[in-house]
Amino acid sequence: MKNFFSNLIKQGISEIDKVFDQIITQIMKPNMELEDLAKEYCKQFGDDIINEEKKKGLTYIGGTFKITYNNENSFLLSSEIYFQSKDKKIIKREIKSNNPQNSKYLTEKAVQELKNKKYIEYDIEEP
Repeated sequence: MKNFFSNLIKQGISEIDKVFDQIITQIMKPNMELEDLAKEYCKQFGDDIINEEKKKGLTYIGGTFKITYNNENSFLLSSEIYFQSKDKKIIKREIKSNNPQNSKYLTEKAVQELKNKKYIEYDIEEP
């Protein structure tokens, strides 16, 4: 899984958009809490943030991971990651799941919380 996102970046932005759909089976387990789901996804970003910083001379300045209610049976995943270039320009990397994810991966409590709040956002910590 190491450098997974970096490999997708090499393949082009259209491939990055598929990232959530490609790793879902590797990290998702039935009956996850929202916080556990967020932790698993956010862990995936660490090495790739470091690689982006080293390869492109960027500085990570923040990011968010978002879980959005879609309907009783599904939810959506997205993230926004921000870097600053040496010339102080802000670069935004946005990743969204192409397909809704099955709510079977979440606890009933988590699905209800998503339904009530519509979405939940988590900060992506600096690696």
